Amino acid sequence: MTKHIAREKKKAIVFCYLISLAPLVYAINAITLPIIGETPIDTIMVYTSFLFLFANAFLPIIKSLNRYVYSILCFTSINILIAIMLSQNPTIISDLKMDFFNVLMGAFFGLIVGASISDYKVLKTYLLKTTNILSILMIIGFLINQYILQIEWGTVKMPFSYMLLLATMGEFWNLKEKFSLYHLVFFIVNIFIQLIFGSRGPILVLFVFIVLTLLLQNKINKTKMIRSVFAILIMLLGVVGLLDYQNLLLIEDVSANFGVTSKTVSYLLIDDILYDNGRDILSEQAIELIQESPAIGYGMFSDRYKLGTYTHNIVTELFVDFGIVIGMIIFVFIVYLILKGLFFYDFAAREITAYFLSIGFVKLFFSSSFWEELHFWILIGLCLSIATRQKNDKLERKI
Repeated sequence: MTKHIAREKKKAIVFCYLISLAPLVYAINAITLPIIGETPIDTIMVYTSFLFLFANAFLPIIKSLNRYVYSILCFTSINILIAIMLSQNPTIISDLKMDFFNVLMGAFFGLIVGASISDYKVLKTYLLKTTNILSILMIIGFLINQYILQIEWGTVKMPFSYMLLLATMGEFWNLKEKFSLYHLVFFIVNIFIQLIFGSRGPILVLFVFIVLTLLLQNKINKTKMIRSVFAILIMLLGVVGLLDYQNLLLIEDVSANFGVTSKTVSYLLIDDILYDNGRDILSEQAIELIQESPAIGYGMFSDRYKLGTYTHNIVTELFVDFGIVIGMIIFVFIVYLILKGLFFYDFAAREITAYFLSIGFVKLFFSSSFWEELHFWILIGLCLSIATRQKNDKLERKI
């Protein structure tokens, strides 16, 4: 038992370091830039540290994997090879270098590490501790970038918002476990930064996560369920109050004092919060591509070189890449795995599933690409682990 816990702790540390890579790079780059200037050394050190931790836990991780994980890895590898073969234009391959790197981090490391987890309580403990560190890292990085480096936010807002979202969701999770002024302060500060400097998508993802977390119960308890519904109603009333025109003007004034215009607040003030930044045009173009090749699609990353970017929606991306039939089969399989995770008897596993369902799946309906989304692949790995555990438990009961 002691050896098992030691192995699970090793895997949990690798898992938590993996999801912390982007925030770590963000914070360390911000800290080192004023001191030693722009250099890739700090980023290389962060990724090298991860590889060292991964190598240290390699045997426990590999021994935990099953044939389904290897099947998905083979499927992804074949698609990468086909994508490279079809994209014979060197310029296109060069443009997709970062895309392929993100697939490597997600579809390989994310899937493998996620699928290797078997003790969800150990992982939950480490995740809750990690989110505290993430909050500190993101706030330090934010303050340096905003007030020392004075960067132009522009397109940086989106990745920053989702990195901060990891910490914000974690702080709420910690608050649900046990009320703490420390977590409450970090949660409020993160929300404020998110609202003023972030984008709209992460706020929606956070709302979904909060609702899911409040509805998840360890045991069916009427009192707890009523309390959760009451908390959701209070939260909705708070949102309605926040959306009051005068309150929005106040928030806009506060953000102006920081020298920033909040895009989210601006959209709310002009009743244009649902403005899609041209995503409707992308959707129309994607539908045209699907209609042209509904049977087999165009292959991995085809939306990049046919539309100039990804489709910003997991369903249309699957249909463009694989066609309607195979795309629908893959989507149904993903939903099936997620439901396995959400309804598993281990409460910690359900909570972890809800966390990565929000950040790794919900966001894919209006942002990012599933191929490159690390948290999506972690979610798939975790749910494969849960499904396998459920199957093994049933076999043991029969014996």
